[in-house]
Amino acid sequence: MSARNAMAAMLDELMGPKRNVELGKDTKVTFDDPDICKYYIVGFCPHDMFVNTKADLGACPRVHDDNLRLEYPKSDKFEKLGFEREFLKFLSRLDEDNQRRIRKNLEKLKANEENGQKKEDLRKLRDEQEIARIDGEIKACMAEAEKVAVFLFLFILPSQKRVSITLLKAGEEGLVTKCQELVEKIEQLEKQKAAVEERVNSNTALPPPIDESAIKVMEVCEVCGSMLIKNDAQCRVEEHLSGKMHMGFSKIKVTIEELRTRENPSSLIFDDISVNEKEDVHVNETAHVIETGVGGPDRVRVTVIDAAVALATGIVVMIAIVATETGKIVTDDIAASDLWLALRVVKYVSWIFRTRVPPVSNSPLMRIYLHEQHQLRSYSVERAMSLAWDRAIAKPGIPFRRAVVGFNCNVDVIVSGIQIIENLNTTCEKGKDHESLETLDDLHETFVHFFQRGAPAERYMSSESTFETVVRQAEAAIPRAQYHIGGNAALMAERIASGFPSTEVYLVGPIGPRSQALLNPSVRRTNSTRITKTHSLIKDELHVIMEYKQGETLGDWIAPSSSRFITSHDHFSGSTVVMEMFFKAIAQFKPDLIILSGIHTLEFHNKEMRLEKLRMIRRNLLQISSKTPIHFELGSLADATFMFDILHRIIPHVDSLGINEQELAFLSHVAGGPHMEEYPVQAGTVHAHKVVEMLDWLLKTFGRDRMNPNSKNFGYRLQRIHFQCLTYQMVVSSGNDWSNLASGLAASSRLAGRMACNLVNQARIETDLLEVRTAPSFILDKKLGKMYNFHAHNPIASWMRDQTLFIFTPVLVCKFPMKTVGVDDAISTTGLLYSQFYRFDSNMKW
Repeated sequence: MSARNAMAAMLDELMGPKRNVELGKDTKVTFDDPDICKYYIVGFCPHDMFVNTKADLGACPRVHDDNLRLEYPKSDKFEKLGFEREFLKFLSRLDEDNQRRIRKNLEKLKANEENGQKKEDLRKLRDEQEIARIDGEIKACMAEAEKVAVFLFLFILPSQKRVSITLLKAGEEGLVTKCQELVEKIEQLEKQKAAVEERVNSNTALPPPIDESAIKVMEVCEVCGSMLIKNDAQCRVEEHLSGKMHMGFSKIKVTIEELRTRENPSSLIFDDISVNEKEDVHVNETAHVIETGVGGPDRVRVTVIDAAVALATGIVVMIAIVATETGKIVTDDIAASDLWLALRVVKYVSWIFRTRVPPVSNSPLMRIYLHEQHQLRSYSVERAMSLAWDRAIAKPGIPFRRAVVGFNCNVDVIVSGIQIIENLNTTCEKGKDHESLETLDDLHETFVHFFQRGAPAERYMSSESTFETVVRQAEAAIPRAQYHIGGNAALMAERIASGFPSTEVYLVGPIGPRSQALLNPSVRRTNSTRITKTHSLIKDELHVIMEYKQGETLGDWIAPSSSRFITSHDHFSGSTVVMEMFFKAIAQFKPDLIILSGIHTLEFHNKEMRLEKLRMIRRNLLQISSKTPIHFELGSLADATFMFDILHRIIPHVDSLGINEQELAFLSHVAGGPHMEEYPVQAGTVHAHKVVEMLDWLLKTFGRDRMNPNSKNFGYRLQRIHFQCLTYQMVVSSGNDWSNLASGLAASSRLAGRMACNLVNQARIETDLLEVRTAPSFILDKKLGKMYNFHAHNPIASWMRDQTLFIFTPVLVCKFPMKTVGVDDAISTTGLLYSQFYRFDSNMKW
């Protein structure tokens, strides 16, 4: 694009494509204006996705109008102008080109492998020829040496005189020196032969040529077609997965599926419409025969019997399915009373028509059902649970399209906690929880306090010099200084960008140069909150993640489960500027979902400043429309006063809350709730019935109540809580605003173990790495006497407690976790994005 065209495009973006129209004439831009990019109005412009990549499409020649993009879904012309069909055709062409690229790279990789095998065969042939050549030279040298030796031997006699004469004669002819040279040459040839034979026997390859594909084992990415190195470093794998090409083609695939579904919604209900048409024809034909008597009494009798058998079979199958789903029948057998009821229908028909009816077990429907049950019984417990979650997951009818997330972002330095503590050379007699860390001994004692419980925790380090010492130790322990994006807000934005490409996410937080490079390119961000050279510190916020695995030992203590301890010394995360920019972004971006996190970073500000910032957050929350849901992700805290303030000032004014067992027990402890003595807790040791009582108390005390206008809860917003711990998860909801909650819980539970084992991007999940840690039967709700009986094919349980809905499921736990940090945020985000929110107007009349 020339400089003139580039300037014209910039002016079109600022002033509109009709900027040169004379005054008084119509300057309004319409959807079908030829200068407007139709792809951008419908969803996104592919030209912007692959900038500076191999798939770069160049700059878009048309104008991207944000106002038209917002107006189009609300207008009466939505999906009537054919833009979606053009968009689908263009994306399909891009996808076809990408598939050709993938096939071409696969063929290239296969050719390289075949070429490598040919080179190996040629190398072996050359080695064999080399061995044969060396054998020939050795034989020639041996023959010549034998001639010289025979000549010398003929002159060697017992007398000393004769020997002297022989040696003298041989020396004159140079035979002794020649014989020595021949012997040395033979020894060198033997060494060369031994080296070649050793290379052949050990299959040692020759030094490879200067070719990247020949040096390392390569593979082709199934999404974008890029050539990747097998078993590459995790940081490089993550860089590829978050790259423009991978994310772009992944988004294109998802959009193509959505557009095709919108064009043919019946495909969601019937995979093959012809089958249903045949069934309708059969039903109509049966009814016609019975009503008209066509074909005589015999045909009518046979038709009625067939219909009765089908009806009885359907009843039997439905009884079995309902019994299996409700848990009333533990085995797959059908109760005798229910089976008797179904078979009586067949018996009466048989008696009326005096005809023997074939057994129900011989019907095709029953055989299909029994075959499916046999197949299900062959699955492992872990496999059955995964399939059950897959069946329960359904996309929300009204998904979130735009989300604003804030306001903490940092860079995580993930290291072994045991190694860091040992390298610090500190001593600790017993664990002790410090609200703030001043010295290395405080760090050691607090780490041990949570290590022996296997519980996650985060503590602020007030001394900057001490924190720098810990960072130096952490960076020295990391090979090649690997870093990861961190912070609740940034991690949740990353999960939305990678797992939900159709949702546009806007992140507000202190973004430094390193976090700017690590963030997913699909995450939109504001320049106003970036850490630049104008700040006093030209570096990112760093958090040291000290992870440990189950069974690891530190002195006399053993970790009961895998977890992590986090320490930090932030400068910008809790700043007023960042929080103000967060709420300004909400007004500017107009999202349909708001995610608030990072309030725990205010814990170590002085009480007056902390309280003033909480007041500011509360004022801004009250100004947000009740039709826009607000989700609050609570972080690890130690200050009881600060937790009390958050409970009374923030939690009642959000619509959704994400929480773990440590945070729930702390909330109950500071507010005098049920089972307040449970804090602090070990991971997975809080019984489910106690969690149910604490969640019920939290939602009733600080949740929304629209039934009583005189109640203080009448103006509250909280209606949904997502609780998670190591072994199970639970979603609690009141009211009618939140729906599709079981799908969200199933999706987040499916993700938990997979993400800890780094199995998220694998097509086939190795369930051997996952396990269930739950009892076969235990009590869920003491008040109602609700029991939970574990069934791998139906692990989700739900019940009503007063007007509150509870949904429970156990979780597959990773046996050998690769990482624990960020898993909680990804779980909470997945459950939230699969949920659906719609707030009905209280003044609406039906």
